[in-house]
Amino acid sequence: PWRNSTPVIQQERTRRTGKSQEGGDRTPFTVILTSTPGDRIPITPNKRNVIVGVADVLGTPGKPAISPQSLSARVFPGQVQRRFPIDHSEECGLVWHRGETLTFGGDKQRRLLQILFAAYWSKSPVLRIAAVLEEAGYGSQVNTLKKAFGRRNDWQRFIRFDDGNCWIDP
Repeated sequence: PWRNSTPVIQQERTRRTGKSQEGGDRTPFTVILTSTPGDRIPITPNKRNVIVGVADVLGTPGKPAISPQSLSARVFPGQVQRRFPIDHSEECGLVWHRGETLTFGGDKQRRLLQILFAAYWSKSPVLRIAAVLEEAGYGSQVNTLKKAFGRRNDWQRFIRFDDGNCWIDP
């Protein structure tokens, strides 16, 4: 997820060890990321550990050496960072609404949710119900959201509809 050749990491290692990688030093070392700003990180006697502030690495010009997803997984292991009050998995099989997890198994339901969420995140949330149902792959027999979602009604906690339109309303 990151490269030890990142300028910030190399500078910190050189500062702590007095040796630069260009000088041929290939001593293995461990990069320890911290939320502490770089100017407040104390010097440690262990030269095999390079402690670097996350903000320093992410603030480096050019392409970040650490992907935000990798960093999040390492800083918050076992936790998923979600947007509040509503978020969804990539394929919309899971929707997290105000702390509750809702599961959607049908391919067409997930496609319908993908369409609605794409509109919601793009700040143009209101869509025509007929167009959404058609794009999601429903046939002419399914002409309402209630028919699309079948017997379940939990979707009505975050999807609103009126006058032929529908939208996400967290």
